Amino acid sequence: MEGSIFKSIWSPIKSVSKLLNADRFAIVIILIIIGYATKLSFFPEEQKHLDIIANLVELNTQTWEMHGRILNDGNPVESARVWIILGDGKSNEDSPPAVVTNRQGGFKIQSIPRFLGKPDTISAEPVLRKKRTEGGPVQGAGLEIPNKVKEVKIFAITQAKENDSEAEVIRGEKVQIAIDDSKKTIRIPYNDLVFLPTIFLISIIIPFLRLSSRLKYNFSIILAFLFSVALIVAISRGISIVSPSDTEEILSLGFVNIFWGTYVPEGQAEWLFSLTSATSTENLSGFGVPLWVLLLSVIGSSLFTLLIIVSEIKERPDFAKLKADPPNEAEVKKFREKIENIVRHQFYMLFSPLGAIFVYQLMVAAGAVGQPITVAIAALGAGSTMNLLLDKAVLASKKALDKSTSKEGRVAAEKKEKEKIEAEKLKTGKQ
Repeated sequence: MEGSIFKSIWSPIKSVSKLLNADRFAIVIILIIIGYATKLSFFPEEQKHLDIIANLVELNTQTWEMHGRILNDGNPVESARVWIILGDGKSNEDSPPAVVTNRQGGFKIQSIPRFLGKPDTISAEPVLRKKRTEGGPVQGAGLEIPNKVKEVKIFAITQAKENDSEAEVIRGEKVQIAIDDSKKTIRIPYNDLVFLPTIFLISIIIPFLRLSSRLKYNFSIILAFLFSVALIVAISRGISIVSPSDTEEILSLGFVNIFWGTYVPEGQAEWLFSLTSATSTENLSGFGVPLWVLLLSVIGSSLFTLLIIVSEIKERPDFAKLKADPPNEAEVKKFREKIENIVRHQFYMLFSPLGAIFVYQLMVAAGAVGQPITVAIAALGAGSTMNLLLDKAVLASKKALDKSTSKEGRVAAEKKEKEKIEAEKLKTGKQ
């Protein structure tokens, strides 16, 4: 069965490849991949989802009640199943029984606990000391701090049927903050990031394909330009999406978090790009940078890469020498170094956010982030400087490796020569 499926897919591809030469076939495949990545990142399909309107009402000190409605394009959804999952941020979870919506799309979930798990017992001395200072009543030792529910995830599902079509499953999901000092985490879809790694991966693969030198060169230039522009567009688009978001939200990309806060004491809060997370905007510390500083750093790195592309206008390879039989070895080496340089600087651009974070955190430590213009100039410089520093580091590593290799080769040659002399001496002695 699997063999027949593979054959049905491969047969048309093989037929097309026979009609086209290798270069044209490679162009078609690369354009298809880039087109599909563009569609996923910039023109995703809009999936139907249920709108959840919910209100959390306090009944007493121990329980809540939730009531709300489920809508689909503004219309009430009857018989939709609704359930919630409670979390306290410490791996404790609970889920009251699910309910079904009425004809108006309304639902009510009762007896929702406000606390989960076993209470934490902490040393009472710091709390008692604070109460003595503030003049409050002094309690006994061994305070128990209950685990408050910080987050309520609401889910809904229904089946919608239009005319004679098959029933379509439609889902809805919403995260609601349960207490004032907590933040809700929202996962950003990875589809938005497909385009950049796709372009970078194709840039790496192209030099290894059996294509003409002219095609490899032109594709490398075009892809480097696309990567530079796409990286700027991606971060600009991210800022436009984040800006209207609720400041109590943490946008998560797995290893990266975007949240509202500031690293500057008594500074104005703004959206931060961080490799660490935070639950409060007060006395914030971590390894991050404001989004606008990150954008300027990427622009600086992209400009450096674009300058390399522009310099290729007057330093184009001699394709006649590359096509000669046999090809000019010096020209082939120079051509490979050009392609490597273009791809390598795309790789450096991925590190420009890291450079921006280092520079910004050093400026925060030095108290030099008071003027935005100073930070902006430093961010632009950090992007391009990171390219130069990484380039010098790679060249230094190459030289060190070449030196080590040549030294080892020289030692091996000397050893071999000594062994040869000893063998001749032994041979002469026997005679």
